[in-house]
Amino acid sequence: MAHLKATVSHHEGLQKDVEAVVESATHGQRMQEALKQDQAKPFQKSLLRLYLCIFVGYLCSATNGFDSNTFGGLSAMTSFTGYFGINSNNQGLVAALYVIGNIVGSLGAGPCADTWGRKIGMALGSAICVFGAIIQAAGQNLGMLMGGRFILGVGAAIVQSAGPAYVVEMSYPKYRGQLTGGFQACFFLGTIVSTFLEYGLSYHEALGSTVWRLPLAIQGLPSVLVLIFVWFIPESPRWYVARDRIEDARRVLVKYHGDGNPMSKVAALELEEMQAVISDEGGDKRFWDIRGLFNSRAARHRTFLVACIAWFAQLDLPPTSYYFPLMGKLLTLWILVVVGC
Repeated sequence: MAHLKATVSHHEGLQKDVEAVVESATHGQRMQEALKQDQAKPFQKSLLRLYLCIFVGYLCSATNGFDSNTFGGLSAMTSFTGYFGINSNNQGLVAALYVIGNIVGSLGAGPCADTWGRKIGMALGSAICVFGAIIQAAGQNLGMLMGGRFILGVGAAIVQSAGPAYVVEMSYPKYRGQLTGGFQACFFLGTIVSTFLEYGLSYHEALGSTVWRLPLAIQGLPSVLVLIFVWFIPESPRWYVARDRIEDARRVLVKYHGDGNPMSKVAALELEEMQAVISDEGGDKRFWDIRGLFNSRAARHRTFLVACIAWFAQLDLPPTSYYFPLMGKLLTLWILVVVGC
């Protein structure tokens, strides 16, 4: 009997997967036809306004990019490590506190963005990041530096949840791939700015602690910009639909995806899809309900891929960026030893 129930459950799951694939294919065909009818141009006025809105979400990625290179570069400055007493016994913990903050912040990041909206999620996370940047830049001892890095990590996790969600949900369907890819590209905007800032300041040791306090403070720059401009951008239409604010969602879609045309096929089809996908009992309205991550074979596969990407990304970027100066020194010593031999 138990085996029969398991078999029936398995077949039901497969049937749901097949139905989802068929429905997705049908919607894709209808969307392609709608895009052809609307004939949107990449530089039309409505899309240019949309790009500016999305760039606010991009700044959330730059926030993370600043930290990736800032601490690694400062670790190579003897004035910085000497002031805070950073050595081989505590350097690992100081570096890891940002990631530990990410873990803590991630616990409430999703519920925050789903309950109060993507804009509030970006604003709240950015406010926390600014506070963390102030604490570490004004640090008088190792405890303040470590506390600032932890707070920064908490805030970064919140903006890293709300920011990409906003970018994906606001992107025009025809250019969604390119616009979403721009989010990760802006990660390097933060790394490039922080790297050249530290490089330039390294030639001005006469400035004293400003050489390393300024880069620590600049980490809060993207968050300050988000806090300024987030109030001038629209909320995600998907979040509006999840909150049964259909007319608000329609207004945003028509303005930014329909070029102001209330008869836009693309805007109408997007709204129709959101209403069909967002159920009354799903995770969009109940953040604690995670059944949607595992209730079908396709969902489990996607969840597995997301988990793998997150896991391997953490194994790659933090060690490389945080310890690259140390790795460079060790490599130089190794080369000198080999050449000397």
